[in-house]
Amino acid sequence: MAVAKKVMHVTMRWGHGVGGVKRFIHNAVEALPEDEYRQVVASLGPVTGEDQGLTVLGPVVQDGRLAGKRSMLDMMRFFETESPDVVHIHCNNGVGLLCAEAARRAGRVVRVVHSHNSSLGSGELWKRAGDAALKLMYSASPTARVACSKVAGDWLFGSRPYTVIRNGIDLERFAFSPEQRTAVREALGVPEGASLIGLVGAGIPVKNTSFAIELLARLREAGRDAYLVLLGEGEESEMLVARAAELGVASWTHFTGTVSDAWRYYSAMDCLIMPSFYEGLPITLIEAQANGLPCAVSDTVSREVDVAGIVSFLPLDDCTSWLDGTDRAVSKGCLRCIGDSRLTVSQIKKAGYSIEDLGSQLRTLYAGESQVRNNQDSDSDSDIRGLLCF
Repeated sequence: MAVAKKVMHVTMRWGHGVGGVKRFIHNAVEALPEDEYRQVVASLGPVTGEDQGLTVLGPVVQDGRLAGKRSMLDMMRFFETESPDVVHIHCNNGVGLLCAEAARRAGRVVRVVHSHNSSLGSGELWKRAGDAALKLMYSASPTARVACSKVAGDWLFGSRPYTVIRNGIDLERFAFSPEQRTAVREALGVPEGASLIGLVGAGIPVKNTSFAIELLARLREAGRDAYLVLLGEGEESEMLVARAAELGVASWTHFTGTVSDAWRYYSAMDCLIMPSFYEGLPITLIEAQANGLPCAVSDTVSREVDVAGIVSFLPLDDCTSWLDGTDRAVSKGCLRCIGDSRLTVSQIKKAGYSIEDLGSQLRTLYAGESQVRNNQDSDSDSDIRGLLCF
């Protein structure tokens, strides 16, 4: 029997909650057979969250500074010790390219850098300068460059070639279920006839969850019988609980924490909102569309995500447009049925977002069949000494 190929998914950190990168990794594990692919996770930075049934290693970088003077040496030693056949690096900045260079120097043949977002997430000049330097120095280090969307690919790779890889999901699992809708709404105490608005990734700063709580307050002031369910947890979670109480909407706001059955909550919702400051191509929106659930999202989200034609893009600086847009979405979402979900599932599958499509893409990627080839031959350590620490 052939030995299973060892695939190492590298993340910048492994914190609480289930963000887009973690969901992609879970889907990758599901998409590929265990007897052919042994998939593990390595966190460059601190491991503070639960392993969620995965093998999670780390921290790889001992001093916590992912682009510090010793970070590449720590990464090289780690890859030499663990000897993965494939290094799949999930990132949104130049540290991912630095990591690919460390994997190259450690003799790893297949090095995939995967861009998941469209912004560095910081306006600090020194961080932007450091990121630009890493992109310049190590742009040729991956054997494959992939991105969740065109905007994410352009952000990290610039003019370098890359491939968009679809965040495929189990479409049937996310299909609308009247039974799950009734069960979840009863468990949350949402009355019949009331609207339930949802957000996934609550507590993660980029998700702008406080905006959702403020929107709920405005909807209730306008006489809407609206409730809000917030899935996930993050560094802002405690602040958000206090904010809901401050605005007087704590009784209508439900904090679920991290859940492993988000599809049940999609069926219960009438509208999904995503007022994020920036995104790549959120897998959450693919899941919600498979459910037939209308979505109201900020206009910073890539238009590529509107696969089924049920996503509205709204400006964050116009509260009226959010009130109106949420009302429109709720009016459609509360009437959706199994047939609506079947239609959207068909559209999403046609666009290449099924778990089967993901498995096919990953097999090709992990076989090293890529248009990107490394042309860096220098192993000089001069660039390590010159790294900016951020």
